[in-house]
Amino acid sequence: MPCAAKGRRGRTGRPSQQIEKRCPACDGLFKVPPSRSAAVCCSVPCAAAYKRNIGREGVREFSEADAAWLAGLFDGEGSIVLSERSRPGGGSVRIQISNTYMPLLDHVRAVTGVGYVHVRKSRNPRHSDSMWWTVHGGAALKILWRMRPWLIVKAERTDAVLAGKTFPRLERWDRIYPPVV
Repeated sequence: MPCAAKGRRGRTGRPSQQIEKRCPACDGLFKVPPSRSAAVCCSVPCAAAYKRNIGREGVREFSEADAAWLAGLFDGEGSIVLSERSRPGGGSVRIQISNTYMPLLDHVRAVTGVGYVHVRKSRNPRHSDSMWWTVHGGAALKILWRMRPWLIVKAERTDAVLAGKTFPRLERWDRIYPPVV
């Protein structure tokens, strides 16, 4: 009995199992083999459209409970990166949360409404694939402001980033990201 995907059988001669997923771009259902479980969209054009529109709607307003949950997750699994660009006075802030459980990172994306989940396949079959949610720029700063009351481990670093202190060019930083009062 062939599988539903392309009428092929697996190596053992049994039909291969399919994982059913929902496409975030078109909201349609699609099936993928377990080897492609990290697939996000149903087709290449749909994935390209989804990737282009990520973060366009801006940071979603989320509840204090969600902010506290996100702060706890960020304290344990997150990082803040400040990068300097090649042109004078340029730079960006990026926050990311790493984990090996994709539904958790998808939930972070759903709560915040911004960011992108990256997947890196492991070369060693004994290791899990690595995944991380990342967001940069003004959206990252808005999320940091929202999480700040509940941060413990990364509170000092967040305060420095929000004040623009650890960035090499403070005058440019303050013009682009003025402190929110």
